[in-house]
Amino acid sequence: MYYAYHDGAAWRYEVPAYSSSEAALALDADGHPHITYTHGPYVCPRPIWDEWCFAISYLAKDETGWHHETVFSEDEETHYAGTSTAIALDASDEPHVLALPPRNVAYAYRDAGGWHTETVHQSGEARSGGRSLAIAANGAAHAMWTSETPPDSASTFYATRDATGWHVEPFPRAGNSFSLALDADGAPVVAFRDA
Repeated sequence: MYYAYHDGAAWRYEVPAYSSSEAALALDADGHPHITYTHGPYVCPRPIWDEWCFAISYLAKDETGWHHETVFSEDEETHYAGTSTAIALDASDEPHVLALPPRNVAYAYRDAGGWHTETVHQSGEARSGGRSLAIAANGAAHAMWTSETPPDSASTFYATRDATGWHVEPFPRAGNSFSLALDADGAPVVAFRDA
């Protein structure tokens, strides 16, 4: 996996990690990069949708260099780790991560106590395709993803998290290509290509 930036004269490239699948990028208020990426595959510890699992890791760069942390490991009992990921930063520049694994759609956030993981949506089926994550000024998480495996049959879902947990609803129009953002009031706005 490469990280590239333009210094005003030319593109500069770094290799902060090796990724076997996908990466997502966000910049904090100081312009420092925060990246989530998948790596693997690894043999899953117990039978699931297929025989392979991927781990999801987090990278952040500051004045001292790159720093690596594992968000979802390939041997989680819940099989959170997957092949697709999205990242967003909150008002304190702490990372929030959406993961689309072979089973549950998962979410992680980091605070002073470390990483915390949660299940957003549970179906027992593989998930892949589009995904997007945004964090409101009050810390509320908003997520969208597409499932391309029956019984959902390429359905798109929208979910938001509040003090009581996650609230998931189908998004009736979106296909596999979409982007989620929040307006000044924290309300969701979506750009998408129809299915």
